[in-house]
Amino acid sequence: MHCPRCGAQHLEYTGPKTLRCTICGFGPFRELAAGGGESGAVATPDHAIIRRIAPPPVPIDLPAGFSLGYVAGLDDYERVRFEGHLDTALIALRRDDHDAAREALQAALEINKLSDQVWLFMAGLAEDAPAQREYLQQALACNPNNQLALETLLRLDGRLAQVDRVFGRERPEPGREMVKRIACPRCGGNLAYHTGQGEVMCRSCGHRILDVDEMERSGQQTPLTVGLLTRKFQERPWNIGKRWLRCGECGAITTLSRRTLTNTCRFCTSQQVLQEGVYLRFQQPDFILPFALDEANVRVMVRHRLRGGFRGVARLLSDVGEHVELHPVFLPFWVFDAQMTVHWSIPNARDRGQHPVLVGDVLFPAAEALPAELVRQLEPYDLQRGVDYDPRLLVSHPAELYTVDVDRAAMDVQPILRQHAEQDARPVLSTLRPTTRSWYERYDERGWGGGRLRTEAGTRYMSYRLGLLPVWIGRLGDGDGAARQVVVNGQTGQVALSAHKERE
Repeated sequence: MHCPRCGAQHLEYTGPKTLRCTICGFGPFRELAAGGGESGAVATPDHAIIRRIAPPPVPIDLPAGFSLGYVAGLDDYERVRFEGHLDTALIALRRDDHDAAREALQAALEINKLSDQVWLFMAGLAEDAPAQREYLQQALACNPNNQLALETLLRLDGRLAQVDRVFGRERPEPGREMVKRIACPRCGGNLAYHTGQGEVMCRSCGHRILDVDEMERSGQQTPLTVGLLTRKFQERPWNIGKRWLRCGECGAITTLSRRTLTNTCRFCTSQQVLQEGVYLRFQQPDFILPFALDEANVRVMVRHRLRGGFRGVARLLSDVGEHVELHPVFLPFWVFDAQMTVHWSIPNARDRGQHPVLVGDVLFPAAEALPAELVRQLEPYDLQRGVDYDPRLLVSHPAELYTVDVDRAAMDVQPILRQHAEQDARPVLSTLRPTTRSWYERYDERGWGGGRLRTEAGTRYMSYRLGLLPVWIGRLGDGDGAARQVVVNGQTGQVALSAHKERE
């Protein structure tokens, strides 16, 4: 039984065979006779009969109104007309008149086609999947960070499964997940990564498993909003095995590898290292940058750095490069790309504007076992040499698991992105010259002072990748019981030393 006004099925009895709609309040009217007869039914007023359309393929929980704020490019008259059409659309929606609402929204779009909210409402009123997809794409073109439009488009395309329960999402127990053993497909032997050749080979029969130069390099990036949604509902778990190493001193967690033969933490040299069963889930990395330098090459880099930069201390530590114990490890990094907008202005002048900037391959440490200042000294990395993640590249060198999630990293990386964007934009913006109120009358060179140009960058769109980058870690002792931490870029050989000595 449907309400004759709104078509809803939420009806309640107000008397014997007398019904009332709990949605639109229409009633009382009598229940239709069995067999579809019309006897006893109260006629619905003509003005209340509104034709309803079929629901869209993906229902959208539309907001109660529009949050407009400042609308660029519209004068006062156009803004009043634009807001008037939106008010008409909201009134029509309250009356459940979708045709009238759609007509008012179309009129609003003729005035301003850059409102993502209007396109989102059009998607909510779409009659079929193709139309809804087109409206959602228009909304995302206006605002790539519109999370509701993005989530709806993912569901429409089947890339995000429908989730009926917000809480209590089922997760498989870590102990019951499938753990794949990495072994030689020919003899079942253990594998090893050879840095010089860039190959993974079997230790027993010598069978070549993979060659880094032949691996795929897709470079696929995940939009930040898409990543947060898919991580919430459809994770891609990282198969790290059944056990890991956790340091009770610095908190570093690393995977186990064939070379894990000591109970000493490679980050802080603490003995409080425990082998534990895996009880957390991690996102699988998108790419991995293989080691290009072996231990012998790294020792040469360390000796060269000591002899070239520390004078008296270098002479004292001239042979330390031969005795320091070095450990290879893959460190996790979030790699961000962003579309930035630099807003610029000149004091005492009307000139102001916006300058688009693309910022790419900005690294942010995803773990905190090493000081961030020390890790940043290892940059830059040639990320173009990275390959799609393959667990077989971890057979000889362990990887540290990330402790900084992407949502936190996306917030903390904002100052770095703004700094990069403003630095990239200043060479172009420095060529600008301010004008007076008369567009053709210019200031002289002494009157404006190019150094007074003001810039402020904002993020419009972000994408990210999770990568594993090669690092060699060690500690240098000076004979007095003090030690200095050393880290080396496993690709370029860039050496970084901690600023302060620590007592061993």
